[in-house]
Amino acid sequence: MAGLTYRSGDGVLGAVFGVFIRPQTYLNLVYLYLSFPLGIAYFVFIVVGLSLGFALIITLFGVPLLVLTIVVSSLLSSFERELANRLLNEGIPPILWEDFSGLRLLGKLKALLSSPVTWTGLLFLIVKFPIGVASFVLATLLLTGSVALLAAPIYYRLIDVDFGFWRVDSLGEAMILVPIGIVMAIITPHVLNLAAFLSGRLAYLMLGVNWWGPARGNAAP
Repeated sequence: MAGLTYRSGDGVLGAVFGVFIRPQTYLNLVYLYLSFPLGIAYFVFIVVGLSLGFALIITLFGVPLLVLTIVVSSLLSSFERELANRLLNEGIPPILWEDFSGLRLLGKLKALLSSPVTWTGLLFLIVKFPIGVASFVLATLLLTGSVALLAAPIYYRLIDVDFGFWRVDSLGEAMILVPIGIVMAIITPHVLNLAAFLSGRLAYLMLGVNWWGPARGNAAP
């Protein structure tokens, strides 16, 4: 299954611990962390482009700026489509730009603007911002939390370990955190794989042409 690391025939141990040795786990992690800076960049670009475009709509610059924003967003959507395919193995059909080869400039622009994938791609780039923030926070909390719990016996004398309801003051108390850290470390890649899987499914839904049906300039399955 795209984005996930489980294989048919895996036993219980393979399903639980095999996730640590499969490359897809780490590709998923790369995708989740890339979502944060990319989401910020997309959001800033689209908000600034659309805001300036609509603000200058009464001038000669408004409409071209809006069109440029949409065209660049379409190219960014293609990049996101490729990113999901390569890192999450989604298999999202690409836009076939050669289908526009027989059209004049205005015809190409009309075909691009009339394609539902153009607009769902634009929406995907916008929602990539909150998704990227959530992915970054989730991955960072789980990974650092696991390491912090496992290493508690090493640093508890140097750093105040206080959970509010419990303050770790001895080696014995710090050792209690180790099995909790082990459990958290085992759960973490599964949670992150699920997050990557859901992100990949969203990308397939909003960037793929299959769900909307073929459009001019888009690849049919």
